[in-house]
Amino acid sequence: LISQVITPTVPASMTYAIWANVSATGGLSGNPVEIIPLVENDKEVCLIDNGQIATVAAGTCVLHFSQKGNSTYADATPVQKRITINKATWPLKITSPAKVALGGSFELTTTGEYGPATANFSIHPTYVNNCSVEIQPFNVGQTTLNRYIFKTKHAGPCLVLVNQPGNANFNPSPQAAQSITIDKIAAPINFINRPASLEYNSTIELLPTLTPMTFSTDTPDFCSTLPGNK
Repeated sequence: LISQVITPTVPASMTYAIWANVSATGGLSGNPVEIIPLVENDKEVCLIDNGQIATVAAGTCVLHFSQKGNSTYADATPVQKRITINKATWPLKITSPAKVALGGSFELTTTGEYGPATANFSIHPTYVNNCSVEIQPFNVGQTTLNRYIFKTKHAGPCLVLVNQPGNANFNPSPQAAQSITIDKIAAPINFINRPASLEYNSTIELLPTLTPMTFSTDTPDFCSTLPGNK
């Protein structure tokens, strides 16, 4: 019988969640070259779908190539190819308000290229006087996740550091930072001794709850201000 030789064309390495083409030429028996992904150590790493390699997990993808013979051609000697499936890097998209009023709170959400991310958040040490973070665990099925609530303390910038840890298929993402501006709020003006009315040609010293404070009048025909909040 005439021998047949299989010549596969595969990448040396791939990245998880990325597809790649795979092909192979064989002998002249007319039978197709069959490509079967093997399972090693009970771990499925790749699949073959319409002439492409689909990654299932990071690790080593082992492809087995074979071709049947016929009355003229012998079965081809099987060939195996090992492809390294590297971990992917998970770029983050961070969603947050650009501004928040002092006294309010806010949340950040993160989304990775391949789905929701489970990032960890912290406050940059320079800005811990302006904002703080409170971690609130919650359960989704049997999994415990954390909700991060950011609270404002002083007006100014709040710089949040975002870290996405890695796992079996993803490398840790590069640390990201998100800046949120904490706006000042208008302070309420109250007086300890504001009278409901005054007699004509009388004087009163107003004692505001916030100091220092400058006084002026919009009705100079009816009243005027004097030094000393009078």
